[in-house]
Amino acid sequence: NDIDDAHLYLYCDMGEEGNQIYKYNLETQESTLVQSFEFDDGLTGATITRAWDSCSWVFMGLSNSNPDRVYIWHLDNPESWISDATIEWEDAQTGTHTIYIEVDPENEIVERNENNNRTHSDLYIDILPDLILDSESIVLEPLSPVIEQELTVSGHVSNAAGGEARYAALQVFLDYPDSTVLMGYETVFILIEPESEVEFEFTMNTENMAAGIHTLYLVVDNPQVIDEYNENNNRASVSFFVLGQQLRLEVAIEDDNTRLTWDAVEGANGYNVYRSELPYFDPSEENLLQRVAEPGYVDEGAAGGESLYFYKVEGNYED
Repeated sequence: NDIDDAHLYLYCDMGEEGNQIYKYNLETQESTLVQSFEFDDGLTGATITRAWDSCSWVFMGLSNSNPDRVYIWHLDNPESWISDATIEWEDAQTGTHTIYIEVDPENEIVERNENNNRTHSDLYIDILPDLILDSESIVLEPLSPVIEQELTVSGHVSNAAGGEARYAALQVFLDYPDSTVLMGYETVFILIEPESEVEFEFTMNTENMAAGIHTLYLVVDNPQVIDEYNENNNRASVSFFVLGQQLRLEVAIEDDNTRLTWDAVEGANGYNVYRSELPYFDPSEENLLQRVAEPGYVDEGAAGGESLYFYKVEGNYED
């Protein structure tokens, strides 16, 4: 369309006034002078613009040796007439789709040919999944297992994108994220639907772990055989503390003192002695009585009063 909504370009032989080209709006019946030019028996030219701008020409007119005719060619379109369109396609599926583009779909513009206003192009769309492992979603029970006690690990793998994921393997490593030695657990999720999650749970024995802090590394889709939107969120980690062997604590009363004795624990750097007036209590900083380097402790004056005390001793594995 013309920038002024003109429907026709008219060449007019104005006699002595020369030759002119007008553009004409059929609706408003208004005409606008575009260009005036003169020619003789040779060739001459005239530029027809959509505006008085030499950089945005659209047509070029050339006369021939016959003074009553002029040829007009459509040479180019100014880029300012062209615009991009963005389409949001929420329900697109993986596969090949055909995109149809049509100009003047209601045939509101009178044209010489009404059958060439439509085109199409094939577009292949690949909807990818996005598998996510979140460290905060992993649960350990118990948080501090004793050596040889079973540790239960549970959590879920999410698919946050629109593509389905098939045969996604989940693997678990201990202490070394790039280790090739699995912790005896590997599972394969046959199908993870788009925007959904699948749960997992497994148990592992701590009998071959040293007392102290350990870290589990969980990896989904390792190696990366599933194409995803984001390949950098497939790992998670969680730390836990393995307690040493159970202490055999013996208590003896010596005058007003309470003597505690126990055997040394392998791997312990020292021992924490806890005391409470409650028979069943959880060790904490509030009831920590003393830290000692070697087995054995005397709680002086504890047996001489009216209070009854209960004791717990734990190995200290911190460096």
